[in-house]
Amino acid sequence: MCIKKNKMNLVMGVAVNYDWNQIKPFIVSLRKYYKDDVVLFISSNANEEMMEKLKQYKIKTIIHDMQGIYKIVKMRYFLYKDYLQKNKYDKVIITGARDVLFQKEPFEFDEGLHFFEEDSRMTIGKCPYNSSWIREIFGEELLKKYTDKFIYNADVSMGTYKDIVIYIDLMCKYFNKFSSKKIIDQGLHNYLIYEKLIDNFTTYKNEEGIVITIGYMLPDKIRFKDGQVLNKKGVPAIIHQYDRYPQLFNEKWRLK
Repeated sequence: MCIKKNKMNLVMGVAVNYDWNQIKPFIVSLRKYYKDDVVLFISSNANEEMMEKLKQYKIKTIIHDMQGIYKIVKMRYFLYKDYLQKNKYDKVIITGARDVLFQKEPFEFDEGLHFFEEDSRMTIGKCPYNSSWIREIFGEELLKKYTDKFIYNADVSMGTYKDIVIYIDLMCKYFNKFSSKKIIDQGLHNYLIYEKLIDNFTTYKNEEGIVITIGYMLPDKIRFKDGQVLNKKGVPAIIHQYDRYPQLFNEKWRLK
């Protein structure tokens, strides 16, 4: 197989069944700080406005139709794997598109893989979604073991090319290992991290990394300064799940 080698970074995600307005904040904020490759997997029924805007912002698109959350969160890893087998980069970020904002250059991270916790007040056992995702794949016994563990969010992960390829390949293998049709990637993601089935990774508390996940944060704990969200280290590059607080972000967040 011929691999196209790039001395660039890559942001890659899935934006199927979305219109331009749903992903506009993601694209516009990303392109404010980042000029290298962006690859999005989109639907064949994407409208004219969507296609024109993606072209305007120099987004590479690949058509792949899929429906349903279980199908999408599984297939995206196989799509990522296929693309990265043919295209080599320096560093790679895999991310959601609808609920992600950028506040600065996102590739200021070291070698290896980088994974990010959600808010520390929520654990796998307390969260009805994450607990059900672990139970569906691994059963009650492992859920009991994980009940007090913090949640690592699977929607935004990053690493150097070699390491992210290994991680994605492992996710694909575990998706294929189980017969359930209701597997959510975050259950597998947390399992791989807590069982240390991957090497060379660093984890971050929600308010200490370059990604901050808003979803389970209390609104009075979300700090803004000069139109940007802050964490304990300053300005995180990526805000995830900002759409959980639409009024707050409409009022306080601004693209620098």
